[in-house]
Amino acid sequence: FYTRDGKPFWAAVSGTVVLDAQGSSSHLIEFITDITAQKHAEREIKKLSLVATESNHAIVIRSPENITTWVNKAFEGMFGYSAAELIGKNITPMFLGPETDLEHLEATTRARMEGRKTETELHVIRKDRTPIWVYLTTYPILDAQGALESTVSIIMDVTEDKRREAE
Repeated sequence: FYTRDGKPFWAAVSGTVVLDAQGSSSHLIEFITDITAQKHAEREIKKLSLVATESNHAIVIRSPENITTWVNKAFEGMFGYSAAELIGKNITPMFLGPETDLEHLEATTRARMEGRKTETELHVIRKDRTPIWVYLTTYPILDAQGALESTVSIIMDVTEDKRREAE
């Protein structure tokens, strides 16, 4: 479809047949709704979804209750767990190792649950119990009323950086 000034737009068309007293079709009423903004939003969502799915950085999405709702392939590769092993669970305890700073983790978790962006380094463990250092940036996703809807964490393995610093 095109606007009067010749610009293209996406449209949803629906119609209904109006019947006369004998039950025959009398005329058709059509409704045309401009859905251009919706189509642009869908395209943006598809693009962002691809970025999150294919990123080389591990990404995890969690509910306000700290339940994992999504992880990308890089997360699975970094930590050795499949998405099926993580979805629907509070995964934090799975990554705690003997050198994990629990006080620092609790402070970061509290800030995240309060809807604040956090950036931190943590010493954690993989599924095979191998220790690694990660740099974790967590972004709050808030609903229209400002309540925490979910959190998105982007995680980088910084083990080699830490090793070089120690030398």
